[in-house]
Amino acid sequence: MVGRSAEFWWTRVPAFAGRITPALGIVLRDGAYIRAIPVLSAAAPPAAILIGFIFGWRHPLQSDLFTSSLLLMLLGLLIGCLSAAVGVWFVLGYSIGDLVLGPRGEAFLGPISNSWKTYVALILAGGIFAILVVLIPLTARFLAGEVYTRWFPDRARLLTIPTGAAGAALLVFAWSQSAIVLTRPYFSWHDLAPSPAEIDALHTAAWVLPLIAAAGVVARYLLEDQLRWRAPELAPLPEAARPRKAPAPVSLGWRVALSVFLLAGLMEYWIDPIVVAIVMVFLIVVREPALRRFEELLSPLMRLPVLPRLAAGAAISAILAIILISALGSVTAARPVVISTLVSLVVLSVLLPDHVLEKSGKAHDRGHGAAPPAATAPQPPTAAAPPTA
Repeated sequence: MVGRSAEFWWTRVPAFAGRITPALGIVLRDGAYIRAIPVLSAAAPPAAILIGFIFGWRHPLQSDLFTSSLLLMLLGLLIGCLSAAVGVWFVLGYSIGDLVLGPRGEAFLGPISNSWKTYVALILAGGIFAILVVLIPLTARFLAGEVYTRWFPDRARLLTIPTGAAGAALLVFAWSQSAIVLTRPYFSWHDLAPSPAEIDALHTAAWVLPLIAAAGVVARYLLEDQLRWRAPELAPLPEAARPRKAPAPVSLGWRVALSVFLLAGLMEYWIDPIVVAIVMVFLIVVREPALRRFEELLSPLMRLPVLPRLAAGAAISAILAIILISALGSVTAARPVVISTLVSLVVLSVLLPDHVLEKSGKAHDRGHGAAPPAATAPQPPTAAAPPTA
């Protein structure tokens, strides 16, 4: 029973997901080192779903959204640092429990039109929660590993651990500062202000969550070093089936709609989503031909690891946003955030052209060596290779 349960969660489910999208299959295998403990590997995913469901259903120590419960954010972040796969199941269980059975105040009930706004806002909040629990720990470990495996391969393991911990702490701090804005629709769509409990919890989370993230990433590296060599070897993920491409207008509309939805918390007036949609359409349509036009110029840039380019992009975006906000002025608190976000999208499109230019393979065929790790499947580097005899 234990063996079959572990095989289901760590082999069959990722294989099925990998046929849909390789990235999802990789995420659902993250943390497979715990298969060295069969009982834990069999019980962790269903236990995460159950515990998450109870938190979403009963809302212990929580008044509204998950952002009002420091305990829930701490638990989810720690789970995600140790295993992104188990973190996915925790967020899924919480989201289902919250959507189906979660307690609601009178402002969130009533006619169907009001209930639908509540459900859509909760789905958006679930995505913001997944960023904290799943995406941030994966991203921090990947960026740290990519820098040192390319620049200092002999000392990669020694340097990756503190860099990954610091990167996770910084990303979590940034998330804690933006979460109250990104989850605004839950309140603003019902003509409410964020609850005092949410504000207080996020203020405390701004210094507590980064510490937990750093500790969780370090614990992940150390546990993986001890356990991964005893874990049964996993078969390679199957190749993803080639999906039928949607018509260009449908694909474009879906990507723009998803972007606007995720940034809904930044919208103050009706003009804001229109402006964001126009910028997104421009980026999607113009980006690839524009980047290919300057492929020779951008090719040396792609030889740098992603982390320094990301840091440079954040600094450049902040400077440009300050200049634009000073020149254009702002009538609302949210407008500077909208402008900063749009500027960041443009700057990072230039500094991170990898997935566009590497389709042709030209960027790395001009004597620059092999493509960087960032071009491969987004599996974060973890432990070092086992010692050989």
